[in-house]
Amino acid sequence: MAALAYMIARSITRPIDDIVDDFKNIAQEAIKGKLDVRANTDVEIDFQEIPVGLNEILKAVVVPIRETIRVTNALAKGELKERVRVDVQGEFRELGDTLDKFSETLNMIIDDSNAVLTAFQNNDFKREILVHGQGDFKLLTDGIEETRMALDLVTAQRREAKKVLMDYAMELEHSNKLKEEMERVINNSPVIVFLWEYEPGWPAKFVSENIARLGYEVEEFTSKRIFYEDIVHQEDLKNMREELAKNVNSGCDLYTSEYRIFTKSGEIRWVDERTFIQRDKKGEIHLQGIILDITEHKKAEEALLQMEEIRKKEIHHRIKNNLQVISTLLYLESGNFNDKEVIEAFRDSQNRVKSMALVHEKLYQSEDMISVDFADYIQNLASYLFGAYSVGGRNISLKLDVDNVFLGMDTAVPLGIIINELVSNSLKHAFSEIENGEICICLKKYEGENCFSLIVRDNGKGFPEDIDFKETDSLGLQLVITLVDQIEGSIELNTDNGTEFRIKFKELRYRQKI
Repeated sequence: MAALAYMIARSITRPIDDIVDDFKNIAQEAIKGKLDVRANTDVEIDFQEIPVGLNEILKAVVVPIRETIRVTNALAKGELKERVRVDVQGEFRELGDTLDKFSETLNMIIDDSNAVLTAFQNNDFKREILVHGQGDFKLLTDGIEETRMALDLVTAQRREAKKVLMDYAMELEHSNKLKEEMERVINNSPVIVFLWEYEPGWPAKFVSENIARLGYEVEEFTSKRIFYEDIVHQEDLKNMREELAKNVNSGCDLYTSEYRIFTKSGEIRWVDERTFIQRDKKGEIHLQGIILDITEHKKAEEALLQMEEIRKKEIHHRIKNNLQVISTLLYLESGNFNDKEVIEAFRDSQNRVKSMALVHEKLYQSEDMISVDFADYIQNLASYLFGAYSVGGRNISLKLDVDNVFLGMDTAVPLGIIINELVSNSLKHAFSEIENGEICICLKKYEGENCFSLIVRDNGKGFPEDIDFKETDSLGLQLVITLVDQIEGSIELNTDNGTEFRIKFKELRYRQKI
């Protein structure tokens, strides 16, 4: 019985032990990651369900795991379109869907990022990131987007800089062409351009190539072997320095001047210079000059002046001669009359003509042909009148107190006639035949003004008190009043001690006749 009981127990426990051993083996292999181990199903039919069920469980687990591994390996190889192909349930289904969603999301992120990166390769930085990941993928997509925005900004700035550089290059090219054209124009023109430093000697920083017209080379000035001052005529240097200093100190930025310079061969040439005074922000002064040779113009101008002087001299000479002819005719005509008043009228007219002729004679003798040395004129006119009225037999003296005055013809002619009339009246009426006397002529110029004072005085018997000198019938005094108005003057009479006429007047400015 014992043996039978053992045999029966053995027949029951042995398959159970085998199944337990299989479980242990499968568990140990599973721990090692080996999922291909299966339970032995060669057992009794009733016990067979246990290993078969265990194998079913292992299969259900192994299939999704292997599919997951396959898809994961495909993703690792960059095959992002691989999906889970087996139909599983439960959490294995969720695992597969999660892996598929991950693949789709990763594929979209990479496709979108590739599109942006491809645009980068084509220098298109306007294509934005459309698919933004989450977590670490968000760092990737945001990083690409930030890079795109930075590159877009840099590209825009580069384009703008390129445009600015292109515009500048075109402007520079245009400026260079314009500069070359201007240099050609200047070098082919008679105008010589200088840039000077505002320093003693006026060293040149630049000079146009046409300085060769004067025999010099550009390098002689720019190397400072020759200073501009070195070629200026010594007699003109002082005026040039003073004129430049005056214009700099007054804030002037442009002035013109004429002076003489030497060519390299020693020839003297006249130049007209237009000087530009430039001041920078630091207050430093730079000088730019445009030099034009005007020698031939000066020669022509001088020739014209000489011709004009000769013409004026000839005119004044002819007028003087014609007036002397008229004076002579008046003298000869007076011989045809016996009436003293008629003879006196002829003589007065002769003296007036003589006073005018004397003005033209003095103009003919003057250097500028414009003004008369009036002190000399008064001396000559008075001497003539004293002789004309035969003062030699009477003791009448002449006293002159005349400033060194030069008057233009528009003032000198009427003033000469006024003096003629007043001195003639004194010689004719102020003294008796045997009386001693004195006639005084005083001409003064007011200091600092263009005004003059003329006094004609005698110490004779005086002007009649019952006669208004401004309303007299005397032609001579009427002429004096008219001529005083003509020279915009005033006249007063003083009879305290003889007769004294005081006349104040202004010199008439010469007005060119048209």
